[in-house]
Amino acid sequence: MPISTKKGDKGFTGLLGGRRVPKYHLKPETYGTLDELNSFLGMARATSKDQKVRKILFHIQNHLFIIGSELALSGGDRNLLKGDITQREVDWLSRLSIDLETSLKPEPGFIIYGETQISSILDVARAVSRRGGATGG
Repeated sequence: MPISTKKGDKGFTGLLGGRRVPKYHLKPETYGTLDELNSFLGMARATSKDQKVRKILFHIQNHLFIIGSELALSGGDRNLLKGDITQREVDWLSRLSIDLETSLKPEPGFIIYGETQISSILDVARAVSRRGGATGG
């Protein structure tokens, strides 16, 4: 995917399927936030030396790409999509969350960020994922 179309967008962007909307529209605002989240997860994956963590992050990144493409879809032509997020993926993420929380046994109370480089990157990713406004926080 090119960085620029070199067409002079005049504040508009194209959705998957051809429709053009202002860049402040809810769709590009939301998939832009997902892209930012995905970038931080990629940085965490590149930083991690743990193969299990790298594999989990890669899996989540693929899910985010699929969700982003669904958000960018302007019409009902789902043939343009390269995948679907189903209840199976949602259940996988839910189980993963429970398993990680059980194995890590986090201390109750607030956590001061910055313990390690990878945890700091994941803290930023978590904050992006909770962003309010367009994404509903």
